Amino acid sequence: MLSPFVNISPQLVLSLAESTLLTANERLAREYRRAYALHQQGNGHRAWVTPDILSLRSFFLREFGQLALDDPGSHPTVIDQTTLINITCGLRPGTSSHLITNFLAAFDTVTTYDIPLQTIEDFTGASTFFAAWARDVKRELEGHFILPGEIPRYLLERQILPGTGLITATLEHLTPAEQSYFTQAVANRPISTVDSNGRPQVVARVEALLEQPPEAEAVVEVHAAPTFHSELAAAAQWARERLDADPESRVGIVVPSLAQDHAVVSRIVGAAFSDKIPDGSDTAQFDISAGEPLGTTAVWQAARLLLKLGFEQVNQAELWRIASCGFFGNLGLEDVLNPWPMSLRPEVNVLDLRTRLRPGGLLEALSDTTTHPQTFAAWLNRFADLLAHCGWPNLSAIGSRQYQAHQGLLETLREPVPSMLSRPETKPMTAIEALQRLDIRLERQIFAPERDPANLLVLGLLEANGLIFDHLWVCGLDEENFPNRNTGVPFLPRVLLRAHGVPRADQAAELAFSIRLWRRWQHQAKQLRVSYCRKSDNAERGRSRIFPASEEITLSPETPPAWLFTPTRLEPFDDRFGIPLADEHWRGGVSLLEDQAKCPFRAYAIHRLGIRRPEESSDLPDALTRGVVLHDALHALFAHARTQDKIAALSDADIQTAIQLALNKLKRALPQYFAMYETERLVKLIASWLAVEEMREEFEIHALESSYELHFGQLAITVRADRIDRLQKSGRLIIIDYKTGRVTTSNLTQPPLVNPQLPIYSLIDPDVYGAFYATVRSDGTQFAGISAPQGEPGNAKQVKMHHTWSDQISLWRDELERLAADFVEGNAAVTPTKSACEYCHLDAFCRIFEHDGAD
Repeated sequence: MLSPFVNISPQLVLSLAESTLLTANERLAREYRRAYALHQQGNGHRAWVTPDILSLRSFFLREFGQLALDDPGSHPTVIDQTTLINITCGLRPGTSSHLITNFLAAFDTVTTYDIPLQTIEDFTGASTFFAAWARDVKRELEGHFILPGEIPRYLLERQILPGTGLITATLEHLTPAEQSYFTQAVANRPISTVDSNGRPQVVARVEALLEQPPEAEAVVEVHAAPTFHSELAAAAQWARERLDADPESRVGIVVPSLAQDHAVVSRIVGAAFSDKIPDGSDTAQFDISAGEPLGTTAVWQAARLLLKLGFEQVNQAELWRIASCGFFGNLGLEDVLNPWPMSLRPEVNVLDLRTRLRPGGLLEALSDTTTHPQTFAAWLNRFADLLAHCGWPNLSAIGSRQYQAHQGLLETLREPVPSMLSRPETKPMTAIEALQRLDIRLERQIFAPERDPANLLVLGLLEANGLIFDHLWVCGLDEENFPNRNTGVPFLPRVLLRAHGVPRADQAAELAFSIRLWRRWQHQAKQLRVSYCRKSDNAERGRSRIFPASEEITLSPETPPAWLFTPTRLEPFDDRFGIPLADEHWRGGVSLLEDQAKCPFRAYAIHRLGIRRPEESSDLPDALTRGVVLHDALHALFAHARTQDKIAALSDADIQTAIQLALNKLKRALPQYFAMYETERLVKLIASWLAVEEMREEFEIHALESSYELHFGQLAITVRADRIDRLQKSGRLIIIDYKTGRVTTSNLTQPPLVNPQLPIYSLIDPDVYGAFYATVRSDGTQFAGISAPQGEPGNAKQVKMHHTWSDQISLWRDELERLAADFVEGNAAVTPTKSACEYCHLDAFCRIFEHDGAD
């Protein structure tokens, strides 16, 4: 059976027949309405008049609304958040979101506590900046809008006082305008307040309306937890045990960070009750209060990323989130993400993906992402239509919580924006400006899904005020959070906050506030437990100094899974060898044998397991891409100049044309100055290589970009030669491979073979009598390699041979056969050669540095 969390006496029930009950917050008002209903049911009634029970804020809004109905057109409109944000942003276009959020908090304080802007302007810096902005906003609002905090003063100035009796319950604070209003109300008609037993007591002074928590001597248990999660889990389990022992007991868990950690708290508390209902639902087991900003809900986070793709830019990780979140239909983003094209920048928008997405779907939805300025209302409708076109929020896969959040979002996106010509909120704006305003609006709009009443309440720090509990557990009360660090109000000096009665204006007021909360909890609960986490943000934390000097109890961490303690017999295993290929044939490129020579583990991981280096895009071409551009430029140049005479006759215009063709192959827009400087760099590099070509023995280009296939047992190695020259004197062939990085030609003639590329090239044709690197770099161009005397190209650095060319070819083939056999057998030993680990991406996998004892 449900139990009320407030005391309600027969006298209060009778008084509510002709009086209005005012509470400090909506939670307390809801509990009094529930207690009233339970009282009527307990007395056998089947129907009753709905009592007039409101929070203080709702009461003033209702009184003002009635005034506006009685005399339409004579009073301002209560401003909504969207209009206030539009006016605020319109007066300071281009202001960052965090400044606007801080301004709105300060502006609300100024209007609620009637702090004169002239007084604020007497200060310097941020205060004067705020005062000028606030003055402009007030000028725009004047005569048209009123803020909720200004309503009590507005009513009092017109002598609009309550027409019925008032009863207050646990009011904690009154603004100066509210104090003046109730002072006049008390003089006009008696006001009552509810005592701890639920009985109304008439008061003669307005100060008596404010609750003063009495001293309490309740026994308090203090618990210390190792982690935030274990603290919550212990509180949830404790609540479960209390309710199992007495299902009608009133149990509460207070979590100060509930607004920020709403989803985590809900999940952990729900886990303690998941076995009570077959489907695991916790809906009927506890009532969680507070909520989270609508802008942080998962359903909106997905929508916001899609809008960001359409009107701003997203990175690769954000594009993955859009594709995998489940809140949309099939958008076809996998066509872009598998794999991510190197030609794309790290951040892209829908225009960048236009040629990569299949027709329809996302491309059709985002085809009209115009940047033409529109009104805020028009943008909201555009955003809603775009999201709906993309299948948002995919109702077939959405849960109740996100569905309710979606309904709240639709109300915001479709809500009418007040139209007043020439006012800032109706001025056209860009999509990015509209999204910024929408973000601020959703940050200030708290969303809490509806839940059924229950005998366990999970509450924020202030929401337990006025409630009564049989058992209460308050979490998160360490020395840093209780009392909390006072941050004041942005833009407003503390001296002004104190002078105008703003609560919790400084650290002293923060301490007094925490002490009042501590006394109130002891008075509210028969059994009180408080806890804190011993470590937070990698720093040790102690208990709050407000706690009494009692012995604390240390909570053990969550129970580890049983398999951690299951006896296991360890078996040594030699993992130097993976699975052999058996009779399977394998294809690969030159890099396969290069990796096997440098480190067998790297060859196995990359070519057998497929653990390749992830490609990372960049705004500008990286070193690898720039090397490809040089390679393509040389290929374009020599495609039409295939003899030494023609190469010598190449003009600067020919070089420029070849470079432009290579840059065009990137299929990406390059900044103008980058393209200019890159062209200049390439011209110098190509000129330095052509100078080497002029000094060589006479030759002609035999082939460009030719492919060959070599077989080493079960391995088929595909070889693609950049260039093959035929020497005029001997008629022999030499291989040339362009390089822009540093290479070495040492150890080509001494086993073991660690740089097998040139030896592999030497095997592709019997007429090949040499293989060379053409290293074209800004710090020097080098032509180096190895050849028989018949293959000397001239003007090249030669590796000294100790055998005849045919014998050297036989030795290389034996070495390459050995490397291929090791790969086929699954040799995966972590035995890297010198410098092999320098650019390797597998160090976390092979743990070579841990093995070597390096940092």
